[in-house]
Amino acid sequence: MVDKITGPMELNDVTISGNFYAPAGSIDNTAFSTSSTKRLAATKADHQKHITWRVGDGFASAVAVTDEIIHIAQGAGTIIAAYVRNEASPTGGDKTYTVDILKAADASGTYATILSSAIASPADNTVGSGTLSTTTFAQYDSFKLDIDTSGSTGTNGVGVTVCLILNEAPS
Repeated sequence: MVDKITGPMELNDVTISGNFYAPAGSIDNTAFSTSSTKRLAATKADHQKHITWRVGDGFASAVAVTDEIIHIAQGAGTIIAAYVRNEASPTGGDKTYTVDILKAADASGTYATILSSAIASPADNTVGSGTLSTTTFAQYDSFKLDIDTSGSTGTNGVGVTVCLILNEAPS
């Protein structure tokens, strides 16, 4: 039996029984076929999902109080990031808004934030990011968007977009 192979080698039709361990960084995108019939099945890879939500009809709509479910997980996974961007921040007074993203387990109506604190309205055309306090979720957990507004004078922010990025296992 050979203990170590020290040069290049090509193997065809090799079957490995048990686990295969490759050194970190040794398998990259070039190792995968571009043929549509030889691709890795979707059931064998986590899916990165970008859940995007816009206030009203998008860029011209003023931010308003929102409390709605934006995603139900098909599989367990990891929360990667949460972002908020607006076209124009609240101006001319004391108006402001905050964005929070909450999660609840399947069959539970109890939602808890996934952020260390709600994301405050960012400056014009600037991305505001949240610091995650929770990074995992289970199959069928649901995510809810909670936007709160405050203040009585000035103009509300407009064109608010929220993005939640998840790595989700196939169901």
